[in-house]
Amino acid sequence: MNRFQDALKHHDLAILKYPENAEYYRGKADTLQQMNRYEEAIKYYNLAIQKNPKLPCILITKNHWNNLIKQFIKTLKILIIIIIKGKKTHIILYLLKRFEESLKYLDLAINRNPENPKNYHSKALTLEKMNRFEEALEYYDSAIQKNPEIPDHYNDKANTLHNMDRFNEALKYFDYAIQKNPENPLYYRNKAVTMEATNRFVEALEYYDSAISIYPENADYYYGKANTLLRMNKFEEALQQCDSAISKNPEISDYYNSKAYLLYQLNRYEEQLRQYDLAIQKNSKDSDYYNNKAYLLYYLNRYEESLKLYYLTIQKNPKNINQCYSKRIIESPSLVIQDLLQKLLFINLFLVRMSQI
Repeated sequence: MNRFQDALKHHDLAILKYPENAEYYRGKADTLQQMNRYEEAIKYYNLAIQKNPKLPCILITKNHWNNLIKQFIKTLKILIIIIIKGKKTHIILYLLKRFEESLKYLDLAINRNPENPKNYHSKALTLEKMNRFEEALEYYDSAIQKNPEIPDHYNDKANTLHNMDRFNEALKYFDYAIQKNPENPLYYRNKAVTMEATNRFVEALEYYDSAISIYPENADYYYGKANTLLRMNKFEEALQQCDSAISKNPEISDYYNSKAYLLYQLNRYEEQLRQYDLAIQKNSKDSDYYNNKAYLLYYLNRYEESLKLYYLTIQKNPKNINQCYSKRIIESPSLVIQDLLQKLLFINLFLVRMSQI
């Protein structure tokens, strides 16, 4: 950290001595960006742009962006990106979820270089994050028009169409992406997800298989296939795929939670409890795992253990109505209606679970 502080002092002295030199502002912005001081970095990138709007530069980041955009991606390491300075500011604004400002810088980039399809593609992605889907589609079309050979344009447009429930159109654009690059497993996986959304389960399995054949080390492809098999009530086969996902990446807690649900369908309750324990071990902050285990204990007439877990669940997430409702059932059961309430609770939890698949 001391070397960064020294660098900042050097840049400040240079700026004081040569206030019209854009390089020194850009240099300070780069240093601030490496220190994760993004707000300040934006300020100095803007100053550099004001001094010299045509100055090219290189953005290098090695930090995990997931601390800034957890809602978009799980884990991502930033590669070296060579871009113009205006787009550099756009990327940082995107990370900070300042989408309106990001759009302004993308418009500047488009005005400077209207033939670059990446700028239209980036603007489409930003608009999609803002749920401005129709506008996003227009910019994907512009990107495709500028360079129809880039498969990501078609894939990302298909994802937007999927989010709009325009599944048949989405499938068409996934096909275009696959035609342009038949070696990218993500395109097959994305098409499988859309196939599943249209209840075309057999075809969805085929596309998961294609993704797996290209990249057999990706655990999510097995997990997606397991979810499709679950919807087909093929529990044993789904369990096998879930095991494959876990073997490829044993650190994902949802895999264990889903495996537990499959074991419930097969009446293998003790194994199910073990999977909930593993899910909790991997992610002790997720109240759903405690809730699911508590309900299973209740189902097995292990009321005292269940109640303790429900109390713990409510502490983890006191606003969860399902958990509070479950707790009240255990604390004040009626012999006459207990069985009915149990079934109603199970249906409620089942619907919650299905909504997460």
